[in-house]
Amino acid sequence: MAYLIRSLILIALILSGCAGNSYKGGEAGSEAELNLAVVREFSGTAKKMAADFYKRTGMPVEITVGTPEELIHKIKLGMDYDVFMAADTEHPEMLVSEGLAGQETVYALGTIALYSTYWKLNRPEAGRIYIWSEQYRTLAVTDPEKSLYGRAAAEILNSEYGLSERVGDRLVYGDDVESTLELVESKQADAGLVAYTDLSEGDQRWVWLIPESAYQPIEQGAVVLTRAKDKKAARVWMEYLQSAAGKAALRRAGYRIPGEGAETQKTAANIPSQ
Repeated sequence: MAYLIRSLILIALILSGCAGNSYKGGEAGSEAELNLAVVREFSGTAKKMAADFYKRTGMPVEITVGTPEELIHKIKLGMDYDVFMAADTEHPEMLVSEGLAGQETVYALGTIALYSTYWKLNRPEAGRIYIWSEQYRTLAVTDPEKSLYGRAAAEILNSEYGLSERVGDRLVYGDDVESTLELVESKQADAGLVAYTDLSEGDQRWVWLIPESAYQPIEQGAVVLTRAKDKKAARVWMEYLQSAAGKAALRRAGYRIPGEGAETQKTAANIPSQ
């Protein structure tokens, strides 16, 4: 009976994964050689990188998107994923500790920007002046209990800028980076500390990119899964993440690369100077 229940759960998860949370990069009808489990925060960039990867290697890629908890649950049930890509290092480390994955690779660093639909904050010192001016009624941040981006936002306000006490009653919280951005875009908040990579290319031009010295690096980890169906394809993907082409794709999306300075990455990604 337990085996039957487990099998039914696995079938249900497979069907749910095919109902809108799945993406295939490659020619129509091509069978995926590489299956990625990708958290929602990175899914947009992952799809662009999968298309570039296919052009370079000829390997079709299938991407399943979900929360870390959803994806890890599926991995434990035996879903055929080759690589797990997270927006933190804690969830990959969990898989490693349980023997479900090999060594973790930190492939990117998340970035935070001050964003408003009312103000253009990209001019020299405009962002810093705005956040100190307290002209805003509400400032959106991600819940620090639920996200590394929230913890980083709290660190920005607490340490470098000493603003937490002054703006405490003006803070509104999103459960994740997507809902935090929605608070700003829907004008429920005048401004917000948001994930830079979630902004459109047009909006990225008008934000204040918070200096990387203001918060601890938001490390994003990836692991090859122990039960990977095609470990060779998984290794090629991991090598791509560390290649010049992979790093360029990450920079274009607005991520920083571990070991590189901010100025190098601004130049490479054409990010306007703040």
